[in-house]
Amino acid sequence: MYGRSASYLISCKTLFRIVASIFDYM
Repeated sequence: MYGRSASYLISCKTLFRIVASIFDYM
């Protein structure tokens, strides 16, 4: 259960970084 939440947190962080880079290009 802990590993699953950790991987979910990592994917959320990656998604946030992608969105941040997209806004940076705008």
